[in-house]
Amino acid sequence: MSSPRVPRRVDAPRTSPWFAAMDGIGAFWLVEGVLVGIALVLLWMGVFHRESGPPRLEPALLPAALAGAFVAVRLGGWRGLLGPMAFAAVSFFRFLSYPIGAAIDCSHGDTDACRAATDFDFVLPQAWLLPGFATGVLAAVVTRAPVPLRVELEAFAPIALVQVVRSFLPMLWGYPNPSASEIVITVLGLLAASYILARRSSSPTRSTRGGRWRTP
Repeated sequence: MSSPRVPRRVDAPRTSPWFAAMDGIGAFWLVEGVLVGIALVLLWMGVFHRESGPPRLEPALLPAALAGAFVAVRLGGWRGLLGPMAFAAVSFFRFLSYPIGAAIDCSHGDTDACRAATDFDFVLPQAWLLPGFATGVLAAVVTRAPVPLRVELEAFAPIALVQVVRSFLPMLWGYPNPSASEIVITVLGLLAASYILARRSSSPTRSTRGGRWRTP
């Protein structure tokens, strides 16, 4: 008498790379924002001390990149990873633009700019991203941990993206504080987040879909 055949567990299919990229951006921004917020509070309370200059919070990029890469790869594979990588690259190239701009000014005869052309003080700490992304990808490949709150992470993505846009506005139009354009962009990000929550949460099959690698 043959024993009844045990059905094989089949994992849920992964979500689309587009939504996986949004999830990864949301996870990246959420983790970085929480850690930076905690660090600023500890600085204000005097738990941490700094000699001078702005607070250096770049180490928060490592866990943020880890979370973003893990979520994106887990839900959408390698194409989903492009989302958090592109999101992180924006800040990197923004900081890189300062020494590049100084080098251009130096080549035009501005001797004061020549010193800034070799100042990579805010560029090199972005290297915290590399071990973060590598660890996140490795964790997504070798583990089977599910990704909770996927719709909520998608909703964080437009808010994170408008923060990137807002950071470039002073470079384009001076330093208004606050400006109507910043307010409009912030409101648009919140509206986009609300739309994602309302639309994706209303469809359980879409909002809970994905999150695990398929088994052969």
